Amino acid sequence: MARPSASGPLSRIGGGALGLGYLPLSPLPPYIAELRRAKPADYWEIVATRWAVPAWILVLLVLRWRETLFLFLPATMAWRCSRASS
Repeated sequence: MARPSASGPLSRIGGGALGLGYLPLSPLPPYIAELRRAKPADYWEIVATRWAVPAWILVLLVLRWRETLFLFLPATMAWRCSRASS
């Protein structure tokens, strides 16, 4: 899978296109991969968070899909976009 270009229109949003550096299966940035050797507890906390956030969104989609899909996710993305542009 090709990675999004750093100069694309979505690169303003933190971490590249839609924060792809944060998704569980995306490659880790070098400074985080370095933590695996230097500070294993910190590294595993980052890995756990990378999996916990999408898992929590899936739980919310199952339990209250309308509110999650139409309120929570758009508000979260709008907040990320506004933060990245400032």
